[in-house]
Amino acid sequence: MSGKCVKLDWPGKLSTTQLAAEAVEFAAEGVGDDGTVARGLHAGTQSLAQGSSKGGRVKGPVPAGEAGMQPAGNRIYLGDNLAVLRGLQGEMGGRVELVYIDPPFCAGKDFHTTKTAAKKELAFTDRWEGGMSGYLTMMQQRLWLMRELLSAKGSIYIHCDYRASAHLRLLMDEMFGAENLRAEIVWHYQSGGRARSCYAMKHDTLLLYSRGNKWTFNADAVSSRRGTERRNHMKRETAEDGRVFYSIKSGGKIYRYYEDELVAPADVWCDISHLQQKDPERTGYATQKPLTLLKRVILASSNPGEWVADFFCGSGTTAVAAALAGRRWIVSDQSELAIKTTRERLGELPLLAAAHTVVRV
Repeated sequence: MSGKCVKLDWPGKLSTTQLAAEAVEFAAEGVGDDGTVARGLHAGTQSLAQGSSKGGRVKGPVPAGEAGMQPAGNRIYLGDNLAVLRGLQGEMGGRVELVYIDPPFCAGKDFHTTKTAAKKELAFTDRWEGGMSGYLTMMQQRLWLMRELLSAKGSIYIHCDYRASAHLRLLMDEMFGAENLRAEIVWHYQSGGRARSCYAMKHDTLLLYSRGNKWTFNADAVSSRRGTERRNHMKRETAEDGRVFYSIKSGGKIYRYYEDELVAPADVWCDISHLQQKDPERTGYATQKPLTLLKRVILASSNPGEWVADFFCGSGTTAVAAALAGRRWIVSDQSELAIKTTRERLGELPLLAAAHTVVRV
């Protein structure tokens, strides 16, 4: 890891030595006496239930089942993600290709479902004892354990906004290495009105870090045609084979840019809309992100059959996108409402894509 980054300091911060020792400890606990993966999640598994998709919505609470088993396929964990992450170290350490998280933003308020104004339920609380210090302590422990789950070429996206993006970037620089920041993506969206006192805040940030100096990036999977948009100072021409291109002369060379060429997205995403109030994709769960956003992340940074994980899964968009893209997936949340919403969405997918196990931690 780089020793040249600026380091944050706050009350309750753990050293990297402490974080590394904890990860090793829980990885060892995940191995049984016979060398096989230990059953259960760090002595925390209380119940599990086999979930399947039959084209209909899953109703009722998370069912109970046999305790002490560690499922091998797609899974949903209900409980504190710190316990989940600790319990996965032995089985999944170094095996996850992609982690995407949309954690609390340190907003200092509660978030509710918004499906109907008449009946609102608490989705999650984004309040932290000690304010930003408490928030960073929570994130530090979990991010380190997520790092330990990543494969040698794995990567992690952290979805955040202006409240914590600067703090999280410094924290990630320290834990992952500043040289492993691959992108600081700006997701710009159109929503609501416009402030009169200052510039309207209409974007989120996705910090993309890789585990090491190699990482997965499938440019063609998320590219689109260059198209017919006019480009300044470029001449529009037609090639001998009929293809249209734009040309520019620079440094004594002529460069051609063809309309039908695939172009990967830049680090400012303006082409993905937020979910409008009447969007059929909306579940009513607070802070739900668009399926299109997660599809881009998953297609770009993982391959079919590889593991994708989200430890703040909320409305379940990551699980749905991963299932549709043919990835294996693990998601968790401590909210009963989040797990219920996730399972309902998976219940609308084809059986094989959405088959999963639910584990209560």
